[in-house]
Amino acid sequence: MLLRKCLLLVALVASIAFSQTTSAALLTYTNLADYQAQLIASGIAETNFTNFDSLVPLARGMGSGTNFETAGIAFVGQNSLPLAPFSTSTESGATNSGLNFLGADFTNGTDFFGGDSFTIALQGASRAVRLNISTPNLIDSVNLATLTVGGTSISTLDANKTPISGGTNGYFLGIIDTTSSFSLASVSFLGAPLFRADDVGLVSVTGIPEPSSFALAAVAGLFTFTRRRRVR
Repeated sequence: MLLRKCLLLVALVASIAFSQTTSAALLTYTNLADYQAQLIASGIAETNFTNFDSLVPLARGMGSGTNFETAGIAFVGQNSLPLAPFSTSTESGATNSGLNFLGADFTNGTDFFGGDSFTIALQGASRAVRLNISTPNLIDSVNLATLTVGGTSISTLDANKTPISGGTNGYFLGIIDTTSSFSLASVSFLGAPLFRADDVGLVSVTGIPEPSSFALAAVAGLFTFTRRRRVR
């Protein structure tokens, strides 16, 4: 009787766990505190983060290639868009934190324009991604930046602006996958130029038990329990 109950419990746990792995839930955030609270509630912690301040900033047009990696995060420009870290000490404007920011590596400017886009990726898979976008431009339906994972997006149009300085405002964008994982996130820009990216964070699945792992642990634990009961 006890064995039968244990087997039914194992089946229930496994059913719930494996059903969770097949139905990803992507949550979007426009506030860092809410984003971090959900990470805690999900039992996961940020594993990779960069504000680009540890990198040597480049001068306009001095980079090579359309991608680079820092803090285990790969940034890849699209449509022949070169990317590089730059400094507000040499480039006018402001960012959300520190001196450096991620920008477009052209000789005539370092800001992202409408039509530009880039991807963010970890080696392996991710559970969450976040970044800040700063711009002196008015955010409206034709002038915005968007963060996308799979078919889920969040844009600066949805976010509350945080004044930085000199008329520049900052916008927080975040996405958390509560049940599965993803390999890429994309950032795209529409409308007027002068967008900059800063404070990028990712959560790796490394060390985070998947729901199926919990199910297997439950099976192992119940098997041990029933075996001990039999021995007695």
